[in-house]
Amino acid sequence: VPGCSMVVETSFVEQHARSVTQESNTGHSRNMWIPDLRLTAKDKAVLLSNEELTDKHIHAAQMLLRRQHPALGGLQDTAVGASPYGYARVSGEGLQIHHTGSEHWVVSSSVGGHVSVYDSNRSRITASLEYQLCQCYIPINNMGTNVLTVKVPRVQLQRSHTACGLFAIAWAVDVAMGTDVTQVRYDESRMRAHLLLCFEKRELSPFPRVRRVAIG
Repeated sequence: VPGCSMVVETSFVEQHARSVTQESNTGHSRNMWIPDLRLTAKDKAVLLSNEELTDKHIHAAQMLLRRQHPALGGLQDTAVGASPYGYARVSGEGLQIHHTGSEHWVVSSSVGGHVSVYDSNRSRITASLEYQLCQCYIPINNMGTNVLTVKVPRVQLQRSHTACGLFAIAWAVDVAMGTDVTQVRYDESRMRAHLLLCFEKRELSPFPRVRRVAIG
């Protein structure tokens, strides 16, 4: 990823700030679903519908991943990456879910000694995502050239146009456990129910796979 100096998109951060302010001003404690993950009844309804996951679902998932894998770096609030402050640089192996600025979620990883981006749409790397990746992963000894090499493995594509956040979380869970996600095929029809159960248990586990039937 060349050219790490660019303008940060702020619309997503402003939306995030507005949603937090609105909740704090409307007595949202009466409508909490999982208080310690800051998830409301509305967040549960979105998860059970066919809507795209919000930054609140992503933040809750990354909170759980931090608890379960404390040695991993990254897993920072997605609003920070799109702000003027930016992400803190990841030291060692880490994971980060990103909002690309184009109504899409992806996950990046430095596990295994190289940076990879897992994308369920195989979309282009946006300027916002490029900026975030450089914040997270560019080595100190490469800062003079501003060049970061990023792999984009071929992974499962989403069928529903709103499933990107589910895939980003699912891959983050598996990568954290050392799984080669290029060899994994998830059962997309069961991903929402699985994530809901994980939130309620306060523990993320691998998402349901498509069963492969042996022939012969």
